[in-house]
Amino acid sequence: MTTQYTIYLVNQSGTTWDFALFFAMPPELAGHPYVYGNSSVWMPVKPNYDGLLGFGIAESYVVAPDAGNQSVLEGSTIAPIVFVPTNLSQAWRATYFYLRPPVGPGLTALSTAVPPGSVSITTDICDPPARGNEDLCPSMSFGLDFELGFTGVTWLPVAGETVTITPKMDFLVVAMGRFESNQLTPLAELAQSSAAVSVPDSFAEGACTVTLLPDGTWSVVPGIVLGAHPARGEEPGSGGPAIMPASLE
Repeated sequence: MTTQYTIYLVNQSGTTWDFALFFAMPPELAGHPYVYGNSSVWMPVKPNYDGLLGFGIAESYVVAPDAGNQSVLEGSTIAPIVFVPTNLSQAWRATYFYLRPPVGPGLTALSTAVPPGSVSITTDICDPPARGNEDLCPSMSFGLDFELGFTGVTWLPVAGETVTITPKMDFLVVAMGRFESNQLTPLAELAQSSAAVSVPDSFAEGACTVTLLPDGTWSVVPGIVLGAHPARGEEPGSGGPAIMPASLE
């Protein structure tokens, strides 16, 4: 059974923002020259909204090779068409074809041994650009795909390269004036002005509450926080916010 988590969202800033969820940079890709955050998980959050809003997250990892007409660069929009579910400890080979007419990339499961809890992806490029479709732009994405959309990382695959990722459920929650789905974004920049959320440390019974405070900073509290904004108030005599476990939602 897929493990479920919920990140509840509260906006105390006085302005409506688009809250978006990004998958934190896997350490194995941190030194890659062309790797970006890629997400289609977002929602607008009004200030002091008197209700429960949040991202429901499933621990469902996917691999998504793609080949379109946009390069893997900051600001490009890359929305993979096919997401292939992957188990941990699985190896894959992604094959890209520079042909006319264009042919989508292939993905093959391998029997190669992979460290426990890891996913390995090897890139194979057939018919290099000098002989084929120079306009075809390969990309590889890895992350989570669930009901609200995809959140993960996208990078430029290199022929013969094997990338092995040991994923962790680490996220960045950001507030933007206008969010564009699947627009490649440098994660290092987002990390400077976002709320960092990690499984299991940030959660209590599968839930946590992320609050954008009036001064623009963030608060991350395990559980569902009642009274996280003035419209709800605090539990009488509690002296602070009350925590409700996810099962009592």
